[in-house]
Amino acid sequence: MSDKSQPQQVPQDDENKNVRDVQPKYTVKLYGKYVPIWVVVLVVAVLAWVAWHMWTEHKKHVVGLTNSTRDNLDKLAASSASPASPAGISLSTPSTEETRKQLNKLFNSF
Repeated sequence: MSDKSQPQQVPQDDENKNVRDVQPKYTVKLYGKYVPIWVVVLVVAVLAWVAWHMWTEHKKHVVGLTNSTRDNLDKLAASSASPASPAGISLSTPSTEETRKQLNKLFNSF
């Protein structure tokens, strides 16, 4: 009895590699894994919404002044404004040291 069948070719490693590297439909290769496109779109949409929401909340944020800060600003405005000065600009300039102390006090209150 003789075997008259044709010998079968054994697939080479290159052929197996090509079969494994075929990208599934509607996917994107990220970090070596195939991820469905809808997942990528969903993640980008969520990140865009979070960024937009944070930006709009930031724009709505109101800086509140404490009562002591308001009092300090009122005192500074009252002491620097004189009725004869145009547009609320005082004609006498306070000393640089006094201005520095008042600004430090103001900014340290925040």
